[in-house]
Amino acid sequence: MKKKIVRRMLLAILALGLLLGSIPAVLGAENLFDPENAFDELYLEEAEDRPGVFTNQNSANGSTGSETFCLPGLTKNYTFSGHIKILEIGQESWTGVRLIIGSDQTGQCSLVITKDWGIRFEFMGFNMNDQFWDNAQLRLAKDTEFDFEVTRAGNRVSLRLNETEEGTIEIPEEYDAFDEENDYNLGFKAEQCLFEVSDIAVYCDETEANRPPESTAAPSEPPTATEPEDPADPETPPQTGDANAIFAVAAAGTVLTVLIKKKAAA
Repeated sequence: MKKKIVRRMLLAILALGLLLGSIPAVLGAENLFDPENAFDELYLEEAEDRPGVFTNQNSANGSTGSETFCLPGLTKNYTFSGHIKILEIGQESWTGVRLIIGSDQTGQCSLVITKDWGIRFEFMGFNMNDQFWDNAQLRLAKDTEFDFEVTRAGNRVSLRLNETEEGTIEIPEEYDAFDEENDYNLGFKAEQCLFEVSDIAVYCDETEANRPPESTAAPSEPPTATEPEDPADPETPPQTGDANAIFAVAAAGTVLTVLIKKKAAA
């Protein structure tokens, strides 16, 4: 009986260790989209009363136009997601919203979410009509809302709408408009469609790795002496590693308590 209890304890602690090992990677990921500095508001403007919500509703260009946003150092390996609400849409089946996933001086690559024609692709002005996803359940109309997530790995691009995998496509190299030297590779384009987009998020580990360090220039005046922080100061929050260690010990203690109670009850 004791061996079984010890074995269960070890398995529980091992599982907790594996779980804790994965937590920092998730929590440490940084959303690279900066709502305050991303758009130049040439077409999409931030809603005055809703920070982080961008719309073309008040644009002088009307329901057809596009804008990419600034994100320096982005590579072809990224995740681009957000939430879109359709405010008004035209009568034609091809109208809708395009997700721009690459842009250079000569053209763009877009995933075209249409009103009635499913998901289409337009790469550098070339419509890949032989490759489209017409099995998409999403149909656009006034007040339609949906979540999107684009995952790009090299030239392979996958799209999820409302947590449903729509498909994966390989962008031909000759039609790929993604330019790593261009800071404006991602964005949105409307075709006879008024919409708003929110919860924009972009993740790219390679961008984080290539981001230049913050300036460490020496101050013009020598810093004044300050008293060292008291390591036992209760105001100082624990570091991430300490927090995980505390959580692990607490969780392990809980597991041990439950097992001991079960043994006593037996």
